[in-house]
Amino acid sequence: VGEENDEGTPGHAMAPRTTTTKKTLALVAASLLVTSGVAQGSDDLVRFEPPTSNYVDGACVENLPEDATLEIDLFPHKSASGAQFTATVSADYSLLWSVTYHGTYKVLRNALTEHTYVLYQCGTLPPRNLDFNHTLVRVPVTTVAVTSTTYLPFLEMIGERLAIHAYTSDFDYVSSPCLRRLHDEGRVLEAYDAATWSIDASQLTDVELSIADAWTEDQVPHPYVMTDTHEDSVLKTAEYVEVVGLFFNREREATEAINHIVNNYLCIREQAEELATRDVTKRVLWTNYWDAADGWSIAECPNWYCEIVAAAGGEVVVPTVEPAIEYWTYPYLSTAQVLEMAQDADVLISSGAFVHRDLFMEQAPHLGIFDAGGLRGYNDFYERRHVEPDAFLHDVAAALWGTTLRADVTDPTLKFLRDVVADDPVR
Repeated sequence: VGEENDEGTPGHAMAPRTTTTKKTLALVAASLLVTSGVAQGSDDLVRFEPPTSNYVDGACVENLPEDATLEIDLFPHKSASGAQFTATVSADYSLLWSVTYHGTYKVLRNALTEHTYVLYQCGTLPPRNLDFNHTLVRVPVTTVAVTSTTYLPFLEMIGERLAIHAYTSDFDYVSSPCLRRLHDEGRVLEAYDAATWSIDASQLTDVELSIADAWTEDQVPHPYVMTDTHEDSVLKTAEYVEVVGLFFNREREATEAINHIVNNYLCIREQAEELATRDVTKRVLWTNYWDAADGWSIAECPNWYCEIVAAAGGEVVVPTVEPAIEYWTYPYLSTAQVLEMAQDADVLISSGAFVHRDLFMEQAPHLGIFDAGGLRGYNDFYERRHVEPDAFLHDVAAALWGTTLRADVTDPTLKFLRDVVADDPVR
């Protein structure tokens, strides 16, 4: 049932919290001093000690008088919406999303979708004096559905793996070993109908929030549409760990995660830039073979992999030849064209399985060759590389510079990439 905002426009309330799963955390009586005047309906102020940390794990505020005037801050740990990186990453570090805090609730806005969410603390009344359209969400949420594997790592990073109620596609695409175990135990559902290639909404009735993409927004309950792939840098994409954290009051954990990612990324980029300055910039052939087309994808810049390669001290080789193959109206390079381009490249990185090892080693013996079959296989690359841009930058830098990188910046172990020339096993 919708809740009314001030203007009488129905706001959309998220699913009610199930009392059997709700954990409550009362503000103790010693911390809450209610004057007799408040009990009689006067304007006297309710005074109490503010919380020192956010309410998490479904915890609610209790025993707060409904008519009390509360000058409080229930969210001592806050998201800076990327402002903490304007001095180190970019002066113009603007994101598509922003959040503001208002004592008992926070307002999450997305400039791309033009949606606004009001996240109010469980145990308090939703705000009634707002003059904008919004969706109400009671936080912290405790059960979520996820429509893309790329959103799963955000939840794991902030310690909310157990809040995942369902994944809305084939679980074979999930690489996280912990989530796969939970699925095997029946604790995380596969809300997917393989016969119709569609979401099984009947398994989502207990979900309080769906972390969704634009294609599945209308197929899941209580969606928040992610816009991470629309950001203009890989670090801004990783910032969505903070967006997800807002719904769980996990701002502290999300901030720690993104700070770690950004610091690692900048450290690796700094050293790679130094190496590129002293040496010639490495030329990278970024492509992937498509069996159905019998052709190779064509790199175009700017985009995320061009950004990563540049940060690693390289440059992506963009084809200038006319593609020899057309398949379903899409152009592809022939194997002969890719081999010709490989003669002027230092490294080839394939975003899929590389199956032409012997041919390329024979005709381009100088070429370093890597594909996306790292420590946990190809699905892990698609699931996690954009959530962990520092780890992927580490791999690309190691592919370009090898042992010339300092030991404190990188080690020989590749997480997302596989050394094809060394014939590392496919996992």
